[in-house]
Amino acid sequence: MGTLRDAVYGVAVGDALGSPVQFLDRATYPHVSQMLYCEIFGKEPGLL
Repeated sequence: MGTLRDAVYGVAVGDALGSPVQFLDRATYPHVSQMLYCEIFGKEPGLL
């Protein structure tokens, strides 16, 4: 069984990887497997 820490890390990583595509239509966003530049927030990879 996981811990609260594991859950928090999972949410943080999912949020960070999803931020570059969060306002795009599902059919238009690319496969995301690494940190990307986020045009919406103007942040470099890993800084959001």
